Amino acid sequence: MELTPEEKITLETYNRIAQEWAIKLDISDFWKDELEIFEKLIPSGKILEIGAGHGRDAKELIKRGYEYVGTDPSTNLLAIARKGNLGATFFKKKYLRPRFSKRL
Repeated sequence: MELTPEEKITLETYNRIAQEWAIKLDISDFWKDELEIFEKLIPSGKILEIGAGHGRDAKELIKRGYEYVGTDPSTNLLAIARKGNLGATFFKKKYLRPRFSKRL
């Protein structure tokens, strides 16, 4: 499925501002409370993060012992994620919009 013009603009923007975005949002305890609850409910396992961005959440999940795989469509954000999470697995994948049938 081809990206829409709006999706292309969004992806180009994320690639252009990747470094600034990563610096601004590199907050290690961003999801602190939520991750503590998550860890109590699911103490171990495999994580697939769709929209890994610059890898902030990957770092926290890996630190907590989860097996991690992340995806993102932004080449530049993934480069930052890989650099900050050596050994983690990241794939460049575009997101798929759901297709709805016009007939119900």
